[in-house]
Amino acid sequence: MEYPLNSQEKSKEEQSTNISDFDECEELFNAMDQDGSGDISGEEWSSAGGDPDDFQTLDTDQSGSLDFSEWSIACID
Repeated sequence: MEYPLNSQEKSKEEQSTNISDFDECEELFNAMDQDGSGDISGEEWSSAGGDPDDFQTLDTDQSGSLDFSEWSIACID
């Protein structure tokens, strides 16, 4: 019986892909964060063409903005 690889056993290719995905996620976050505040406001989200319902779903702390941790969850999905 074969078991899936754990995170320590991931191939270099898989690790490189994860880093690349993270970099793309971070670049998009920074592009959407137009004022450089470190958060994506509802206005910034809308101006980037984001769906308001998606914004409310991602804004898990109901602060009215998305921080990178909330954003990264969206990137993973």
